[in-house]
Amino acid sequence: FVKSSFTENRRVLLCLKGLLPERHCLDDQDFSEKENRAFYIESGNELGLFYFLWNLQHIRYLFGHYEDALSISNELKKLMKRKVALGCLHYGDILFIHSLTLAALYPSQRLAGKIRTRAAIRQNQKKMKAWAKHSPMNFRHKYLLVEAECYRISGRSGRAAQAYRDAIQSASESGYTNSEAIANERFGHYWLSSGFRDIAGFHFTEACRCYERYGAQGKVSQLREAFPGLIRTTRTAPDESARTISDSLDLTTVISASQAI
Repeated sequence: FVKSSFTENRRVLLCLKGLLPERHCLDDQDFSEKENRAFYIESGNELGLFYFLWNLQHIRYLFGHYEDALSISNELKKLMKRKVALGCLHYGDILFIHSLTLAALYPSQRLAGKIRTRAAIRQNQKKMKAWAKHSPMNFRHKYLLVEAECYRISGRSGRAAQAYRDAIQSASESGYTNSEAIANERFGHYWLSSGFRDIAGFHFTEACRCYERYGAQGKVSQLREAFPGLIRTTRTAPDESARTISDSLDLTTVISASQAI
């Protein structure tokens, strides 16, 4: 189990750095996700399967493969119901990614699916809120980002914008660079869908800065390819202020955007 876990974690790092054939997948000539999953199932190693799926869930969501991320999330929740890895801090991460995945898929769903999605997110958030109360450093930013996504999909733009800001600040203050990156990326999509390309570009650039600090160069490349011209080329040292590129924003644009929402 220790050897397998080391191999999987190493492959996750390679994936994040963009050094595997496919960005969203751990497969190459030396490793097969399908075979690795089968190994855990055949050997009855539910704990190993839990940690393997946890890695896959994050990779799938991060690179935008939401249907796969949702399927893996459902598998993880079944393992959680059987109390596999009970008390593990990753439970919060799993619910966090599950909720973000549901929010990402929400626009493509029919009415019945949207009702189920909102109910599932509320159930996750009820737990996250309790955890955030007792351990704000670990869970508050997660709770806030999912709240922002909930406000977004329900059309409450003003509340969504504030919740995104709060989530970014909370993640930054707590040292969760990966969550800060995701929150900036989601906020960028929010502004882009509202027609404010300059502000979207600022947050996509902030997301890239955080992803670079996190070591996820593969994700940085994906964002730069998806939004050419919007993302500035910046390389910020880890101890520099997160606000080093704030001057790239036109103040008039920010004021106009705030009035619009």
